[in-house]
Amino acid sequence: MMKKESGSTKRQGPPKIESGHRQRSAYAESAQASERQYLGLCSTCNESARCTLVRDPQLPVLFCELFDCSPRIPPNPARPGPTAGPNHSQRSLGLCGNCDKRIDCKFEKSEGGVWQCEEYE
Repeated sequence: MMKKESGSTKRQGPPKIESGHRQRSAYAESAQASERQYLGLCSTCNESARCTLVRDPQLPVLFCELFDCSPRIPPNPARPGPTAGPNHSQRSLGLCGNCDKRIDCKFEKSEGGVWQCEEYE
């Protein structure tokens, strides 16, 4: 666009961005972000690699609404399930560990062990 000012013609450049954010291509930004080490919250944020905030590596980020530092949990964590078989184990806690009736016992065994039982022998 040409603009005439006092007898001369000047070419206007692209509009200035007042917010302080710069426009970058997504590819260039992701390539540069993977090589940088950021300060502040970004150094421990889980979303740092996918962050869209334009950051300066020399200045720490002290507040971010997207900050996430929660521990990452694997998709299928291995959790112990109920064991199949009779209601006793070889290593029972409490009185059941050395009770003579533990093999034929019909009472439920708690994980913390049974510490009082009228049938104990």
